[in-house]
Amino acid sequence: MINIKISVVKNGQVLTPPLPVQLQDGANVQMAMEAAYNGNTNPHQIGFSLKYFGSALGYLVTEIDGLSSQANLYWILYVKSSGSNWTISNLGIDHEILNDGDQVEFRYEPYSVATHGNTVYRIKHEAYLKQK
Repeated sequence: MINIKISVVKNGQVLTPPLPVQLQDGANVQMAMEAAYNGNTNPHQIGFSLKYFGSALGYLVTEIDGLSSQANLYWILYVKSSGSNWTISNLGIDHEILNDGDQVEFRYEPYSVATHGNTVYRIKHEAYLKQK
């Protein structure tokens, strides 16, 4: 078993404080989100919606607790492993495998080429622009 924490942040404001979630070894972020929604170890459910970007990228979050990605704002997945800094995940939530002690944070933030241009969020942003 592994123990992780998952939180949700918008504009620097914590919407959901770090929730402890216990998972089986080899679990991914999607499984952590499902566990947080089911409230298996906490009283707060994190509702979410996904969009599939193909087998290479997997699923990316498009909505959390009723707040959807829009215009230039997206839910960006950050992961912090023990002893490291927060990093933007370059994987879909179904591909990001978690380890004991990891922290997961979804931040609702504007797309920036400087920050997100070399990540999966560039593809998400390009897909959004094509829909316009």
